[in-house]
Amino acid sequence: MKHLILGILAFAATSYAIAQSPVYMNYDWKSTPDKFELTEKDRLEDEILLFEKRSIEFAEYNNGFYQLVLVHSIKLINTDNGIENSNKVYISNKPGSTVLKQKARVIKPDGKIINLKETDIQESKDENGEVEYHYFALEGLEKGSYVEYLHYISEEPVLTGSAIYMQSDVDKKKVSYDIICPNHLEFKFHSINGMPEFKKDTLNVDVNRCFIEASDIEGLKNEESSAYNADLMKCYYKLQKNTSNGKSNFYTYLDVSKNVYANLFETVSKKSAKKITSLVADLGKGDLEARLRELEYKLKSEFGITEEYFDGISDLDNILTKKITNETGMIKLMIACLKEMKVKFEVVLTSDREENPFLTDYEAYNFLDETMIYLSDIQKYWSPGLFSRIGFPPFEFTHNNGLFVEERIVADQAFGVGKVKYISGTKSEESIDEINTIVTFDAGLTEPTIELERKLSGYKAMFPQFILDFVQDEAKKTELKEEVLLYLDKDSKLTDVSFQNDNSKVAGKETFIAKGKISGTNFIEKAGTKTLLKVGMLIGPQAEMYNKEPRKLPVSTQFTRQYVRKIVIHIPEGVTVKNPEILNIHIVTADEKALQSGFISSYELSGNQLVVTVNEFYNKVYYPVSEYEMYEKVINGAADFNKLVLVLE
Repeated sequence: MKHLILGILAFAATSYAIAQSPVYMNYDWKSTPDKFELTEKDRLEDEILLFEKRSIEFAEYNNGFYQLVLVHSIKLINTDNGIENSNKVYISNKPGSTVLKQKARVIKPDGKIINLKETDIQESKDENGEVEYHYFALEGLEKGSYVEYLHYISEEPVLTGSAIYMQSDVDKKKVSYDIICPNHLEFKFHSINGMPEFKKDTLNVDVNRCFIEASDIEGLKNEESSAYNADLMKCYYKLQKNTSNGKSNFYTYLDVSKNVYANLFETVSKKSAKKITSLVADLGKGDLEARLRELEYKLKSEFGITEEYFDGISDLDNILTKKITNETGMIKLMIACLKEMKVKFEVVLTSDREENPFLTDYEAYNFLDETMIYLSDIQKYWSPGLFSRIGFPPFEFTHNNGLFVEERIVADQAFGVGKVKYISGTKSEESIDEINTIVTFDAGLTEPTIELERKLSGYKAMFPQFILDFVQDEAKKTELKEEVLLYLDKDSKLTDVSFQNDNSKVAGKETFIAKGKISGTNFIEKAGTKTLLKVGMLIGPQAEMYNKEPRKLPVSTQFTRQYVRKIVIHIPEGVTVKNPEILNIHIVTADEKALQSGFISSYELSGNQLVVTVNEFYNKVYYPVSEYEMYEKVINGAADFNKLVLVLE
């Protein structure tokens, strides 16, 4: 939704200096490839980037102002895995870009050079026949080969805020990065995660060039439950100053607040005002939150959201007539309704924390990609997205900072005022996966019958409550709902099935409930006179986390959550449970303030009834590396319980 905030396109710097040819217009690779000195470690890697040159130049070119992007890389392939990872070179295919130079070659271990031609470029299509991407297919790649790739393209300039990544999952021996612009423009840089700072080239008087030259950049492997892209070395940059007209401090949140207000707080026409009044007039007479939830369902069920563009797509008159819009238009409609209801609110602009966590010490528009509304009166967030509900916005926008813009009226003048604030997430007790089971045996202890109830709330319920609304085929819908119960064992037989709150109208409010009976022999085994009950299976399958190497990335999970389990086992007369003590597990992590995460299980044996209770909880979404070991113990505590077997004799 960035177009909302681009009303001040700051290269209102059309007073450029005398144009000159872009710096790398004639750049090319060497006809004879370079020789590289390799260490033993270099040869043990699947692949290693020996050289990477990247440049982003903002320049007048071809009767326009563009950013010219150069990428030149040389990669060594050492193993079969490296070959598999590198047998395709993907082609930059951004909309609006023009390829000025693009080529690739393979240098085999014997020195033979295979130059790939543009006719070697292939394309991959989706199921609808649309081209998804283009690539060079590197046939005959072998161990010890070098892959060299070069492209130079022109594209629309991004001055409001962008990022250049230095780190990836492979080691880099030597890197050289440039960001170049005319002398009268200056960029502001902000490096994070250990990336070196850009330096100014004081010897080049023709252009303003900032650069980084570095060696031995260690690759960062992706790790389970991490926000990988957020943790890579990268540098943010944006246009900061134009000395030709004396303007500076471009793209600030003060400017954003003004533009958001001008774009979203649309003056409603008389025609639209009547329709808005009608929209909110027949809401129920419940409390404010109930009425807002009813309004949300009405808007998201009666108005379609599309990504395609047409004239007037976000104009209120058009929206209320055609009943279709984009997310920007939906935000406008939500605001108009809230103003009619006299509900206090703020517009929130933020980013995906798993990609670009919102920075508080650097202002740029690449942290303002996502928009939602904070309902001040009920202290909950409301997203225009179809698959979200009040109080449960897309989880990646929460536990993050954002720019909150509210309307102020002074002396009959209305304007927007913005402030950076924290976007809190939901509490763990708001998203619970609860399973209650009652296990009854036949006389021969051969096939237990399990009465099963599964309750899902909050974010845990979003899939069944939303997806089922969009599945037209009744057989498929039944299959998807039954999977909620067959989660324990997909091969079991399922009978007496019933569901409650299985639609999006109650999403975010009511708990999804599935009930049924499952039976099958997968839960037991026979061992002579003993019957082995796989009691651990009754909490559902669990993941394990075991890092072979020391953890490098913090844990970043989607949302706080709880898993609650109660297992009631009816023990037949004359049968004894030999090892109930294995059911006691207690693993808890805490800081000086509160419990952070835990897996706690216990049992009570009374007469012929064994009652097992399990509570697994995660009260925060972020765990630094220093806390990883305890987090892993909690995860693996659940996995260990999953393997437990009771001996009945």
